[in-house]
Amino acid sequence: MKKPIRILTAIAFICALAFTARLSHANDTVEAPAVESIVPISPYQGSLKERQRLTGDWAGCRTWLEEHGITLAPRLTQFYQGLSAGDGDHDFEYGGKADLMLNADLSKLGFWKYFSLTVHTEYNYGESVTGAGGTLVPPNTALVFPGMEDADAFDLSSVYFTQHFSKSVSLLFGKINMMDIAASTPFKGGAGIDSFWNLVVI
Repeated sequence: MKKPIRILTAIAFICALAFTARLSHANDTVEAPAVESIVPISPYQGSLKERQRLTGDWAGCRTWLEEHGITLAPRLTQFYQGLSAGDGDHDFEYGGKADLMLNADLSKLGFWKYFSLTVHTEYNYGESVTGAGGTLVPPNTALVFPGMEDADAFDLSSVYFTQHFSKSVSLLFGKINMMDIAASTPFKGGAGIDSFWNLVVI
């Protein structure tokens, strides 16, 4: 019982010495201007206006998943679009896409390094103006797949594994939606959601 008391007494004594030394030199030194420490802000924190993700941290679940290599990116995109000029039906149509992208760093789940899994589910609903005006390129890229003919459409569009060997060499195998790969390219990417709706403008 005496040993812990001695350790605590020694710690208190050291802290007292340090505090006394700081006070004794306070008048002899010129303090540097305070510099605020830069603390990384989570994209899930802050008000609705400040946060990068609308639904926040899901009571800590989102951060826990990321720490274990799993990233979930749900998204809902809505469209109201129609033909403003030219031949054809000039009615405007409302439709949308709900999709979920899952990326898993499998090395954090017990597999080898640089091995990952990507899963993408897509659900289209409502109506689309695809084919309006007789265009060859669909006016709304996001609603082309998995389609919207006479009913809503759902598809597991991507389920593939990736093995990175270097910064420029990687191997992908599984079911791959090439729109997902092209979506990451600057300017012309976005899969009709984060960039231009109609790819013909590129």
